[in-house]
Amino acid sequence: MPRPFIFALSRLKLLYWPDPFRQPLFQTELKSASSGSATWRSTLDGVERVFGYARLERYPLIVTAGYDRDRLRMEWMTANLTNVLLNIVLLLTITGMGVFVLRQVGTNVRQSN
Repeated sequence: MPRPFIFALSRLKLLYWPDPFRQPLFQTELKSASSGSATWRSTLDGVERVFGYARLERYPLIVTAGYDRDRLRMEWMTANLTNVLLNIVLLLTITGMGVFVLRQVGTNVRQSN
């Protein structure tokens, strides 16, 4: 089986794949839309990635970029950890206040009867 050629410039990698038509991009994704995003396991390194793709109108070229899904999730979590914790504390506070109000209403109903 022919091996792919990778040309790397800094963080940009240009890839020539001898048989690209076995990838899900060509089998399913491009049949439904000329641009979009999807998740599949990369045939190059076997890592599950989130891919964005676009078919250029002016040139017979398809551009794709793939990001490691687990790394994206970890970066999102570290960037939003404070917000997630604050939302959990706020949810627990509102729930506690709701329980307190319902107990007070129950106490008032019992005392009025």
